[in-house]
Amino acid sequence: MDVDGAGMHRGNWGSGPFRSGGLVLDRPRLQATLDSGSALTVLRGPRGSGKSTLVSQWLGASSASEPHRVVVSVPEPEMRCDSGVYWRSVASAARAAGIAAAEDATASSEDAFRTFCSSLADVDVPVVLVLDHPDRVADPLFRDRISEVLFRFGHVRAVAMVRTVVHFGTLDQLDLGRYVVSYADLRFTAGETAAFFEQNDLDLGREVTDRIRELVDGLPVLAGTAMSIARAFGGEFAADRGRALASLQRVIDSYVENTIMADPVVAESADFLIASSTAVDLTPRTAIMLSSDGDSLRRLIDLEYAGILMRSPIPGVLEWKMFPPVREALMRRTRVATTTRPLPASARLARFLLAEGNYSAALLHAAEAEDWDLVVVILKRGWLQLLPDHGMLLVETILALPQYAVQGEPTMSAARQMLLGYRAGWALALESVVDLDDPVLTSSSRDLAGAISVGTVQSISIRIAGEYDRAAALTKRMAELVKRAPEHGVGDPERSALQLQWGITLQLSGHYEQAVTTLRSAYMAGATAGFDWIAEKAAGLLALHFAMAGELVHAEKWIAREERHEGATGRLADLIRVPGQIARALIALERLDMVCAKSTLAELDRTFDNDEFWAFAQYAQAQYKLLTGDAERGRLHLHRAESIFGRWMTGSSAAAPLLVAAEAELLCAMGRGNEARVLVTRSHEDHSFVRLACARIELLTGNPAAALAECRLLGRKLPSFTRLQMDVAVVETLAHLDQGRVDRARRAFGRVLSLAEQTGSLRSFAALPASALEALALDAELPGAWVRLAPDYAQGIFPESVPVIELSDRERVVLGALGDATGVAEVAATLFVSPNTVKSQLRSAYRKLGVNSRQDALAKARRLGLL
Repeated sequence: MDVDGAGMHRGNWGSGPFRSGGLVLDRPRLQATLDSGSALTVLRGPRGSGKSTLVSQWLGASSASEPHRVVVSVPEPEMRCDSGVYWRSVASAARAAGIAAAEDATASSEDAFRTFCSSLADVDVPVVLVLDHPDRVADPLFRDRISEVLFRFGHVRAVAMVRTVVHFGTLDQLDLGRYVVSYADLRFTAGETAAFFEQNDLDLGREVTDRIRELVDGLPVLAGTAMSIARAFGGEFAADRGRALASLQRVIDSYVENTIMADPVVAESADFLIASSTAVDLTPRTAIMLSSDGDSLRRLIDLEYAGILMRSPIPGVLEWKMFPPVREALMRRTRVATTTRPLPASARLARFLLAEGNYSAALLHAAEAEDWDLVVVILKRGWLQLLPDHGMLLVETILALPQYAVQGEPTMSAARQMLLGYRAGWALALESVVDLDDPVLTSSSRDLAGAISVGTVQSISIRIAGEYDRAAALTKRMAELVKRAPEHGVGDPERSALQLQWGITLQLSGHYEQAVTTLRSAYMAGATAGFDWIAEKAAGLLALHFAMAGELVHAEKWIAREERHEGATGRLADLIRVPGQIARALIALERLDMVCAKSTLAELDRTFDNDEFWAFAQYAQAQYKLLTGDAERGRLHLHRAESIFGRWMTGSSAAAPLLVAAEAELLCAMGRGNEARVLVTRSHEDHSFVRLACARIELLTGNPAAALAECRLLGRKLPSFTRLQMDVAVVETLAHLDQGRVDRARRAFGRVLSLAEQTGSLRSFAALPASALEALALDAELPGAWVRLAPDYAQGIFPESVPVIELSDRERVVLGALGDATGVAEVAATLFVSPNTVKSQLRSAYRKLGVNSRQDALAKARRLGLL
């Protein structure tokens, strides 16, 4: 068969179903999917999503590479078109494309289909079958027939543009190449929205184009309608943003009124559509409740075919969403028409959903109705259920509450105040709205439960502000109240959530033993009550504690429990899993599994954002850099994190001493002993991790006796952290070796071996160079896992010695006087010595500091803590 494919292509692709507006954007990412060569490509989206324009562009752009291709364009059928009529139209489209297909105006569906197949058998060039909304065809065999065409004829591929899930709802059963371009794909991306306006000489800036994209939901046709507003405001769009966006909303309203509502199918169900627009998620039940229309299911399906509603892709689920810009336009109409608040329909829907136990949808519609009394009722009743999967909705709704709505609601008022402060970024100085010491509280369960809830919210606020001591004291008071009158306290589900927050506060303030006890209770209560997200978070926090302590068996036990209780989704799920992820990284570091540690820390970096446990994550990162010989980069990473999260690095936090100790170890590895010493002597000297760093600094700077003294001091106050005990024993081992006391060194190292056997931890061994192990001349066997890894750490992670610069007392005095004097003569006069003596002292100080100028000498001496 000789077919002029190029001629047929030019004659068909630009007309018929390929409706293209005057504003067209090249979209390479989507054209690439059409170029992929899939046998079947389905573009599914509402009216105005650019399906026809995209196919039209693709056919035009690809015609040069396939000049003999035949394009069979099948026009859009009528609603619920008879299958026989449709397949006869397919044969007719084939004839129009130059394919010889028999014509029979009375052929049945099956006969018309067979006729079309026969015509394809005679074609020896590529054929593109373009189907415009075949989902309107009432043919239960449609998908099977299209599949047969694509299986039988390898030179045929199909592109279907649909609005519904009919025929192409699920393609998993089709054993052929297929690709679905969804509504999410068809929407303009942020970059495409900006490019759309830029190609029309409108540089609005990313913030403005992002807001426009949000309002039009990325729908290409609505982006086109926004062009007139963008042109009218031009460069003043951003400056006059409020008026510009209001104008854009009016243009969208006009499009909905004059284009969408004018569609005959939509017009026939206009009252139903307006009534149903109250609901974000539409089911037949909610539609009947809102519209009182007994034919709701048919109308929902008709509006889906019309491209106004989008059905859930889950097979068998009868749930629809209205496209956001359309719904917002109809809701604006409702708000204008309804002068009273709350909005009656939205409030009625919220109560309906609340009765069904759908807290998230009820809360959304109650807030939309501005029924703040109902909002408070829903929040109080369902906050525990809302938090794991709808945390942002919960937060945004509490923030939206007007002040009058929380009067007489102390818990809600405190929560609102906390969130406002957290969002504004300022430290709160909350005063209690209840007297927690009032003995009357124990006489009323409501009063006591309220006091505990308010007190907990206040403790969270104080914690977020960085006042960990105050937060911990208030938290302990809450626990005492519960113990004082348990029969009048909060219920088990609420108690588990409160205990979780108490445990977090205690852990972040360094009250580790109490934190463990509290978090165990939170875990048990959450697991018993069925609140998996509480149990998951508590388990992750306990895993973190034991990983920090070096108790790997216990840490892994809690990791396993955390994995059994994955009870949250979305952004909250990432936040809930942060402590567990840090614990996984620390466990890998303890086992010196650097591959696992690297991948876990990389994953943590991708999800980590403004989390209160940032210091523990940075500690893990610092240890990874230390173990991999990248101390300098580790210190830079640490400083960057401190600049971001510094508001939480306060004197009463667990974060500050932890990171001081981590930085001191990095400085030791870099050979910068003076700076390490300055760091640990200026803050948190009594903290166990910092005292350990002090001992290591003394050891590495040639003071084994001082190192042992630090270890003895640490031993008297050492917390039950196996990790610290092992590191102390390693420092003692090396210090005794430096003093030539091999027997004492062996006894100290015996403790290291014993603890390693109990826990499986190997990290402490990395601080022992091979020369030290040789000097010990051990009879006992080293752990097999360490023996395999030992060659990687033969030199140890710290240098054998770290140099320090020491100035004599006289050099310090002279150098210090130089800072306030104009020259040598003034220094000499001040100190009652000769200028030559001053010069001699300065030359000696300059030589030790490795500098040549007064300014450099003073700067370096101050940095090294010598002045």
